[in-house]
Amino acid sequence: MFSFKRADHPYSIHITPYERRSRQDVRDMLFRSYRSHTHLDWQESDQWLDAERSPVKLAWIGRRLVGILGVSEPMEGECWVRIAAAQDEGDPQPILDALWNAIYTDLLANKVKRVAILMMREWLFTPFKLLNFREHEWIVTLRRLSSDIPAPQTPPGVAIRPAEPNDIDRVLAVDHAAFGALWRMTMSDLRSTMRAAASTTVAILNDTIIGYQLSTMYFDGSHLARLAVMPNLQTSGIGTALVIDVLRRFARRGIQSMTVNTQMSNERSQHVYHRLGFERNGYDIPVWIMDLNSTRSNN
Repeated sequence: MFSFKRADHPYSIHITPYERRSRQDVRDMLFRSYRSHTHLDWQESDQWLDAERSPVKLAWIGRRLVGILGVSEPMEGECWVRIAAAQDEGDPQPILDALWNAIYTDLLANKVKRVAILMMREWLFTPFKLLNFREHEWIVTLRRLSSDIPAPQTPPGVAIRPAEPNDIDRVLAVDHAAFGALWRMTMSDLRSTMRAAASTTVAILNDTIIGYQLSTMYFDGSHLARLAVMPNLQTSGIGTALVIDVLRRFARRGIQSMTVNTQMSNERSQHVYHRLGFERNGYDIPVWIMDLNSTRSNN
């Protein structure tokens, strides 16, 4: 147990690792507190909390849970703040300071170099700025409303089919080749994602999976949650073919609209989406990052 007390905070804050016996306290805080944040995720909080592959710390004043901070499983030295919460009463900074100080040692032990957070809630900005997180990137959302779907444009020799359970290893390999460490999925993420998806298809060339897409469905619309193509084939029209194919699959089910998220810096993907009739809808999310090496050298 780690105890933390500041001169400007009247109570001692005790930090403990997450344990399953605290699950209901965590659920209650995430559900009831305005000051809560959970990463855009394919797994429910209980799933990854219980997986115990990454540090999660709880802050207590006496027997009352007042804060939570947890990060994702590190991927090549990078991870996300997956959960953050502080009680609604009073200043959240002493609580988050205590949590961060406790989790920082675990991050260094796991050779984590960068930690990122999706700044989806207004309450996050001041405390995470004081923790030395800084703006790094934006996630942009695009939407397609047209019922006019282009004709299939599958490149010669490429076939597109629904994914099968035994494709998962190759799909993960494509994902890791296509994305930088911060944006990759773990095997656990991918399994959860494929279970939740309304459509997962793969592109095959010479009996090898070279790309895939994964989409979900909500009410009367769909969301292209993942699109990845092997880097050496990313200008071959395979991504376009996968998107057109899934648009046609959803159209047969009466679903005409689709949304997609991508990085603002990823101009290539935005070009593909714009060409297929997607337009920015103004729902953008900033990504902030802390460089632990820089922070350590400044201390």
